[in-house]
Amino acid sequence: MAFKHIKRMVGFCALAFVVSFAASFLFADHTFWHNESKKPLYGNSLRDNQTQTVGMIPENATIKEEIYYTQCQHLIQKEIIAGEAYPGMDEDALRAAGWALYHNNDREITIFKNIDGLCPKDEHKRHLGAVGEYVAVLKGPVGVTGELVEVLDIRIDRLPQEWQTKVKEGTLNFSSEQELLEAMDSIDEYE
Repeated sequence: MAFKHIKRMVGFCALAFVVSFAASFLFADHTFWHNESKKPLYGNSLRDNQTQTVGMIPENATIKEEIYYTQCQHLIQKEIIAGEAYPGMDEDALRAAGWALYHNNDREITIFKNIDGLCPKDEHKRHLGAVGEYVAVLKGPVGVTGELVEVLDIRIDRLPQEWQTKVKEGTLNFSSEQELLEAMDSIDEYE
């Protein structure tokens, strides 16, 4: 008889545990699982009589700015002070400008944005490629399918064999516009 009583008590305790766990999971306030990107920044060192608007970024907060350039696949990162780069900016304005926000802590956030283009370093680079039977100038470094700048009036088959191969493969790279102009002067004779 005592064994049956103990067995019922253990069963009742197990059932009570499962029900309480399920109830706490279903009815718990969602603040336990808060979304970090919606957490407002609060200043820990506010002076007397100074308040902070929820959603405002403190002037002395550190912002880690990250921009990913999809065409050249470069990630440019820099660390800035909110008040210098984004004075008076709030979280909603940053989001409206296309930034994703991630709070690292109360005094530091990371903002991230994708830009469909070339990074500032690659923006001025050029390389030669082929458009049909003609030599073309393409924006960006070798390996990047950049924007077409110009199709030259030079047929690829009139170039020396080494240049033909490089133009067809798109491996003729120039680090500056001056370097490109010098190369174009030397291939003008093949027009």
